[in-house]
Amino acid sequence: MRFDEAPFRKTAFPSCEMRITHRTDGVLILDPCEPLRPYLANLPLELAQWAERGPDKICLAQRPTPESDWIRCSYAAVKRDADAVAQWLLDHGAERERCLLILSGNSILHAAFKFGTMAARTPVCPVSANYSLLGGDYGRLRHAISLVRPAFIFAEQAQRFGPAVDAVDTGDALIITDHPQLLKKRAVAIEDVLSTTPGPAVAASIEAIDADDASVYMLTSGSTGLPKAVVQSQRMIAANLAQGRQVLGATAGWSETMLDWLPWSHASGAYTQLGAVTSGGALYIDDGLPTPGLFERSVRNLKEITPRLFVNVPVGYAMLADALEADRELRQRFFDHVQLMLYGGAALPRPLYERIQQLAVDTVGERILFTTGFGATETSSGCMAIYFQTEEPASACQCPA
Repeated sequence: MRFDEAPFRKTAFPSCEMRITHRTDGVLILDPCEPLRPYLANLPLELAQWAERGPDKICLAQRPTPESDWIRCSYAAVKRDADAVAQWLLDHGAERERCLLILSGNSILHAAFKFGTMAARTPVCPVSANYSLLGGDYGRLRHAISLVRPAFIFAEQAQRFGPAVDAVDTGDALIITDHPQLLKKRAVAIEDVLSTTPGPAVAASIEAIDADDASVYMLTSGSTGLPKAVVQSQRMIAANLAQGRQVLGATAGWSETMLDWLPWSHASGAYTQLGAVTSGGALYIDDGLPTPGLFERSVRNLKEITPRLFVNVPVGYAMLADALEADRELRQRFFDHVQLMLYGGAALPRPLYERIQQLAVDTVGERILFTTGFGATETSSGCMAIYFQTEEPASACQCPA
């Protein structure tokens, strides 16, 4: 069967009806008829609530090395570590005027330090690992540190990030790392932070979070110059997550099992992380990348953990198509599970779209919905302005004023 003759797999999306206001200057204002449901503008409190509802449920999982099995961490364990981080920060004079800067790839500890820092009401700033690992004069790392003036720097692996930390001016920032003896600067061990016993001050700090205070400094990509720090509040993050859950959650399986590689230093990857954790889902950290020699790791992971939502850039989809054509087991498992495929970073070539859809139809007899999002992604993750790539343009929807 030709792909364009097959039906699309059923998905669960809310109504697309809009109230359309025509202004005299030619501007159209679109408001969804379905209102945004109530949400909690306090991410550490959401983590606490999920840890109470299902303490033993898997929250995050990662492979410490490409050859190893998954390390799975429960909601209770992530909450425990985040609380230890929060208490340690409160004990060491954390303040709202200074941030904690994260030098780490995606990891369970990265998440614990992020939630713990927010719980201590201190801004957190995740920085691209490439700023530390590509060598050179570390110009972008120098710029990021001078821009946000961190009081603490979480450099998860001293062997990987130590050379960059030692090479740049970190001011009076205290370094938190696995092996502080490998650094030339003042540093403490991660295990010392995590061994801190949380007291009532942590819960009090979480309850006192002001939804409109600065919570995250998300750096722009720097494609048009040096990166800028975009200030994100708890309310902005939580509202974006709430509308994401409302629009995509039921189809994408945020409350179930997710597998994702997108870096948490970028808005899209950060929202995948936060979306899963604040929805009670299990996020498996994909250690592969859409590059030669690393995508094979993603293929291995997809055979074990097949999500309902698959996200990648167009070059990643080209690699996926090659892998699906070459591996019948992968093809069957992938198309049996996936409900929605999302791409970003560039346009998806039409021939590649048709190639993947034909593979889907040949395997399960259905097409899979592709989406992409538009938005200022360092400010929010696309605002779920979703475009559905189908054979025919969607008709305009209006509801009564």
